[in-house]
Amino acid sequence: MHHPDLFKKVGDEIATMDDLNSFNPLNLANTVWAYATANEQHMELFKKIGDEIVAMNDLKSFNPQNFSNIVWASATANVQHPGLFKKIGGEIVAMNDLKSFQPQALTNIVWAYATANVQHPALFGKIGDDIVAMDDLKSFYPQALSNLVWSYASANVQHPALFKKVGDEIAAMNNLKSFNPQNLSNTIWAYATANIHHPDLFKKIANEIIANLSSFKPQELANTVWAYAIAGIYHPDLFEKVANEIVVRDDFSSFVERATQCSSHIYSPSMKSTQSRG
Repeated sequence: MHHPDLFKKVGDEIATMDDLNSFNPLNLANTVWAYATANEQHMELFKKIGDEIVAMNDLKSFNPQNFSNIVWASATANVQHPGLFKKIGGEIVAMNDLKSFQPQALTNIVWAYATANVQHPALFGKIGDDIVAMDDLKSFYPQALSNLVWSYASANVQHPALFKKVGDEIAAMNNLKSFNPQNLSNTIWAYATANIHHPDLFKKIANEIIANLSSFKPQELANTVWAYAIAGIYHPDLFEKVANEIVVRDDFSSFVERATQCSSHIYSPSMKSTQSRG
């Protein structure tokens, strides 16, 4: 049961405490996670907890899930606290390895930094290198793989080996039925944005999209055609099917200006003469 008054009461109480010495790392992490998950805005609470963590000598008493939950909650709640992100990022970078981090935690961390627009190249480098060194990515859910490359592309962090690792993993799958339209759209958008060439991935995703066009929202279709255009990948069957889908849609008017620009680019004569770099 959602109870805004209760969240406000508890948040006010914590925010006005002299200190949070009685809170252990799990308490701090779970508190901000709860507020973010409940979509409860309480900036004073987030600031109080963020300041408490920044003031600590070190964060050795925090476990990987604590770090993940704290930065995820801050980004989700749109909390601006650069010092907190810097402190946690520095702590993770200083670790010998990231073997104690679950795949979802690694994904959530880079997603949080990208969403909060906090630059931390060393952190992204550390996490990217750790993932590339894994034997495979079978422990990553489809959304985690999508969010991972989306985060690097959004943060404008170059890590070609990571993109190759993720692309190879997806392209080698028997099918992509476990990927929802947003996962597919965000993945292909990330590769185009990061200027990463992976023909097998683009082909695999195009075939999946063609088979499930009716389930794609207008913006997902827009992102998809934009990605193929920017990547210089000419896939006539995909372009034709998307065009046909757009024409018969009742929600045609909901396509944003960007979708119109994408479509005009893809179906122009100059684009038709462009061959895939594969």
